[in-house]
Amino acid sequence: MKNERCDIVIVGAGAVGCAIAYLLSKSGLQVTILEQDSIGSGSSAHATGLFTLLGSDFSDGPSFEMALASHAICKTIVPALERETSIETLFQHKQAIRLALDEEDMHVIQSMGIWQSKYLPIKRLSTTQCLQIEPRITKKVMGGMLESDALQIDSYRLTLALAKASEQNGASIKFRRATKIKHHKKKVTGIEVP
Repeated sequence: MKNERCDIVIVGAGAVGCAIAYLLSKSGLQVTILEQDSIGSGSSAHATGLFTLLGSDFSDGPSFEMALASHAICKTIVPALERETSIETLFQHKQAIRLALDEEDMHVIQSMGIWQSKYLPIKRLSTTQCLQIEPRITKKVMGGMLESDALQIDSYRLTLALAKASEQNGASIKFRRATKIKHHKKKVTGIEVP
């Protein structure tokens, strides 16, 4: 791999690295992914694969607008990946409930509901309604918030599909560990591998 050249080098063949490689290679750039272990061998293989917009880490504004855009993109990009690669990602549209198990959870859900209802068809649920939807949850539940269009996927299969589609678009995956980033005047000029 001495002195190989490409437009883009991505370090890590997880879901994020492979998604970047997929989109860039699809646009015609020459992409190389460096991975020290195997495709999706880190957290991408262990993630729940749940795309829900009811996260308490969101706030009204740019972060939530990005989440909405990502959610919408996922609905089109995943079926396209499945067609391109013949890898079944177990992609599903599901309902999701954000449960309140104590007063603090209930406050978070109520606060989220005030601003998220401007963007999403969400519904506050009572304890009884939560238990009707899923009787196996704890009887200590105080209520919840229902999201009608959460997305579920097998994150490892998604990562494999992204990697395969990237390769089909001309990207290469090299199983090498990146050891050093070369730079000149604050510009990256290369990556060293053993």
